[in-house]
Amino acid sequence: MKNLNRKVWLSESAGCATSTAPRRPPGQLVDAMLELYVSWREECARVGVSYENWSRADAADRTLAFGAYVAALDREGHAAASYERMVRQISLI
Repeated sequence: MKNLNRKVWLSESAGCATSTAPRRPPGQLVDAMLELYVSWREECARVGVSYENWSRADAADRTLAFGAYVAALDREGHAAASYERMVRQISLI
């Protein structure tokens, strides 16, 4: 996939592999990376809210609130991993 992306970029930007233009990832990849970053940061905020809810929950609601907190952590971890994969992909172009 790395080579395909590079070929697309080269054909769109310079038309040949010997261009002296600086290498830049295609705009669509940058847009996707930014969307993933925003999603990750939103999930980080949700982790904070979930933690607050858990820490302030009444004893009867604590187990449920902890489950919501763990789920928020899982979602944040998945969002972070998606963002990391995109950053790595772009860095290989």
